[in-house]
Amino acid sequence: MNPAELPLRDGALPPPLIAWWPLAPGWWLVLTGLGMLVGGCLWWGYQRRRTRLRRLALARLQALRADHAQTGDAHALAGQASMLCRQILLALPQGTSLRAVTGEALLEALDSLVPGQQFFTQGAGRALVAAPYDPRSTLDAEAILQGLEQWLNRLPPHAFALRLGDA
Repeated sequence: MNPAELPLRDGALPPPLIAWWPLAPGWWLVLTGLGMLVGGCLWWGYQRRRTRLRRLALARLQALRADHAQTGDAHALAGQASMLCRQILLALPQGTSLRAVTGEALLEALDSLVPGQQFFTQGAGRALVAAPYDPRSTLDAEAILQGLEQWLNRLPPHAFALRLGDA
């Protein structure tokens, strides 16, 4: 018998493999969603670092408010608020050059952080310089607390330049 005359067929080849690239549209949606999730987490972390100083200072101000509500001592409040303002000033990048600033220069430095606001040089914040040391001075504790809260809320986000440790 002649092999060319035999009724044989060619061997069966396996079907072609399904390629993993290009991806199916569903996988593109999954990858896009994952990228957006990672980007959102990175943005959220950046915003948290950026506003860290403000959040710490506002938490400290709430503690001062609660302490004042409990004791009613406006002069102690003025002293603690003055320390808080100085700590904020020292936590900022230019804080090392303002380490020895006192009196009017301190008030001007605090006001310069929030353009257009003069809470310290012309408002109730002016009392923070002398009130902790002068028990005869009269203070409006609520005006100081509200003014400090407004000042802190308008404070530009400098937290990305904070040194290690809390303000």
